[in-house]
Amino acid sequence: MYSKVLGDNLHLGSVNAPVAASINLDAISANIQTYIDNVVETKVRDLVANTVNASCQGAAQAITSDVMQNIQANSQINVMFHAVRTSAIHLGNKAVIVFDSVEKNIGGGYNVQTGKFTAPYKGLYFITTRVTTTPGNHMHIALVQNGKITSLAWAADASAVIAETIQLNIGDKVWVWHNRNTQEYVYPNYTIFAGTLLRLM
Repeated sequence: MYSKVLGDNLHLGSVNAPVAASINLDAISANIQTYIDNVVETKVRDLVANTVNASCQGAAQAITSDVMQNIQANSQINVMFHAVRTSAIHLGNKAVIVFDSVEKNIGGGYNVQTGKFTAPYKGLYFITTRVTTTPGNHMHIALVQNGKITSLAWAADASAVIAETIQLNIGDKVWVWHNRNTQEYVYPNYTIFAGTLLRLM
């Protein structure tokens, strides 16, 4: 280490020569200062790197924790319904289509008496319906949220289909109604109303 610090300015002659006479104190001082500066710079750089790594690791752990909590919260809450219209019906304007056979109603949101789904949680929902008619007839339907139309669909000799993601608050209601002044015929068993909670909000 001494040779590294002192450099070439230290010359040790014969054993009997006066050592102090050959030493350049300014050069030694400069070399020592450079050595100290290099050591300090290395220590500071390592300290900064460790601090940044610790900070990033802490942020990553916090984000991971938030994601896991969100996943766990959603996995513990399951809302899903699937109902079918099992009998034929002629619909008047704005008549609510009641899907009378419930195949699935996890969370209890669908009311088989009214044909309406009530959101038990605030969140983003996927809602879909298919209303089928017979050849030679037309079908016009609307998906309604709290009395306001969110989507429209119509079909001739086939099924009118709506599939939509909707943000619902607790207690919001969604249903399907007929959106035509004239009566139209609903073909049974191929007419469905279904939905599921995608995520909480």
